[in-house]
Amino acid sequence: MTFAALQKSARARHLSILGGFHPDAGDDVPQACRTILLLGPDEPAFWPAYQDSPEAMDGAPDPMDRWSRRVIGAWAETLGAQALYPFGGPPFLPFYSWALRSGRVHAAPVQFLVHDTAGLMVSFRGALALQAHIDLPDSPPSPCQTCAATPCVTACPVAALTPRATTYRRARHIWIRRPDRTVSPGAAGCAGPAQSLSVLAACLRNPNITCANSKGPDMKRLILMRHAKSDWSGEALIDHDRTLNDRGRANARALGDWLRDQGIVPDEVLCSSAVRTQETLAGLNLPGGIKTRITRKLYLASLDQILSLLQRATGNSVLVLGHNPGIGMCADEILATAPDHPQFIGFPTGATLVADFDQDMWSLVGWGKGHPAAFVVPRDLSH
Repeated sequence: MTFAALQKSARARHLSILGGFHPDAGDDVPQACRTILLLGPDEPAFWPAYQDSPEAMDGAPDPMDRWSRRVIGAWAETLGAQALYPFGGPPFLPFYSWALRSGRVHAAPVQFLVHDTAGLMVSFRGALALQAHIDLPDSPPSPCQTCAATPCVTACPVAALTPRATTYRRARHIWIRRPDRTVSPGAAGCAGPAQSLSVLAACLRNPNITCANSKGPDMKRLILMRHAKSDWSGEALIDHDRTLNDRGRANARALGDWLRDQGIVPDEVLCSSAVRTQETLAGLNLPGGIKTRITRKLYLASLDQILSLLQRATGNSVLVLGHNPGIGMCADEILATAPDHPQFIGFPTGATLVADFDQDMWSLVGWGKGHPAAFVVPRDLSH
């Protein structure tokens, strides 16, 4: 089984393999998966074929999603692979992160994904999780590097994706009123102003592509916390099993008191499986009944791993308790502007960031989207 043969089979189904990657141990993929292949429409053949499909003509809801499940699901079965989809959540699978992992998809200036051939019109109908290692072609550079005109920035209403944006619902309303626009990629794979409404629609159809000012009734809050001070005296212990020292236990209790004083109580907790993070969580003395997940995936997790877990959260206020460097880097990357605190960059043990988001779904949260609501380190609480 080769990439070329699989691409030929994809095109026979009016699909195209838009990228792929070989998962690492920490990637959020099915067990024993050795290759992920991302599938999107094979234009221009896809749309006419889809319009003639039973799903497009039966009048039932979600025709394209049902088409995707039928076509990709049947193909996956013949390959002995698992079919994965960007819809059907929450929680949503991290297609946004997977796309960036492929090396063929990049973040455009308006935060849409941009593909080396599909441009800003890249979208995914599903993915194949294969247990075989498939050699993948080399990835070309981002088309944004050679796109001097940047039509994605100047086209209207793509300005709806900036901080001065109209709301998600208004943007969606604009698209519904103008469903007649079609797309042909412009220079360097970008869509020009005449295609901007269709570019917007492509984003709205995909829950894993981020719109900047998606407003709704349940805005999300993230409490990002590094574990309290740990004990280094037990030389025989492996790192995962290190406990808190006396100072760390006192700091955890103080952080719990601070959260309660501020009226900040999570309704979901994602905590690293390390002993020191679990002891920090216990020291916070949070109310009972909070949905809590202890996971090894947060132990020394990377930026992408943390974001992937967060994007699959279901609560409105989520506490993520983990380790540096990942937690500190996540705090820095997830905010639009950093809080004015001398300890923020170092993110010492016990550092706690509270960030609010305009998005009403965690799957829409991404880097640079958060607004700092509070930041504290244990030293602030000792005075």
